[in-house]
Parts: sequence; C-alpha cells; structure tokens
Amino acid sequence: MKILDFLVCDDIRNEIGNKHSIMGLYDSSIEFQVTPENKNKWPKQLKICFFIRIFFEEQDEDQGFDSFTFTNKFGEHSSILAEGSFSPTQISKSKKMILTIFSNSFTFDEAGEMGFIFEVHSKRSGETIKKDIEYLLTIKETVLK
Repeated sequence: MKILDFLVCDDIRNEIGNKHSIMGLYDSSIEFQVTPENKNKWPKQLKICFFIRIFFEEQDEDQGFDSFTFTNKFGEHSSILAEGSFSPTQISKSKKMILTIFSNSFTFDEAGEMGFIFEVHSKRSGETIKKDIEYLLTIKETVLK
C-alpha cells in the first residue's frame, strides 16, 4: 500500500465527472491569528478536511482488506479521526481508494506538530498494514498587532 496523495484543506467538494475541488489547501502549517489578549488560549476549533489517495499493490489485493483507521498523533497522544469499511472488490478492480474525511469542528488543544497514521485491516486474514504518513502539520498562532 502506498499513500499517493495526502492533502489537508478547508473544504472538499465532489464534482460531476469524478472530480474533486479542494479549497483552502494548507501547506505544512495551520496558523491561528489571535489578538494579544487571546494569546495561548487553547483549545481552538476549525473545520478541516483530509484528502487521501491510496494505491494498493498486487500483494495487497489477496489480503482481503475491508476496513481502515485514520489516526492523528500529537506528541505522546493519538486519537482516531476516522474509521470505516469498504469492499475488498473495490480495491481489486481499481487498485486505488480515495478518502475524503471531514471534521466540522476539529479541536486543537495546543500549538505543536501533528502527524498522521493510516491503517488498513482485513478481518479474513487478520493482516494490518500501518503507514506513517510523511507529512507533519505545524499548529501555531500569530499575534495580531
């Protein structure tokens, strides 16, 4: 399994013709602009979306993967952002899977770096493939003057 694309943005729209429109794409950081009296006042909430495109290699097809877990890690803490199931035949036909994950009120408890992990699971074989996504999202704030 390979993660082909991992994008963090404000919104994702599914368009006619099997297209996706991605709005407010974040590079490597989310920066909250705050007034001096709101400096270091956490938590902060934000609508955030994830676009993940995955490619399954031939050796992955026979495992019967049928579910996934998408987790974020922040320091020593981690939490599940999304879980779901899919048909193994979807993978064997296209070898790709596109996930669009939405959080209307994602909570950031503090500034720092956030990483992400994607896993696929197979009930049939008991196999799990775990991938640390090569992307760090820096959460910070800038004080307005």
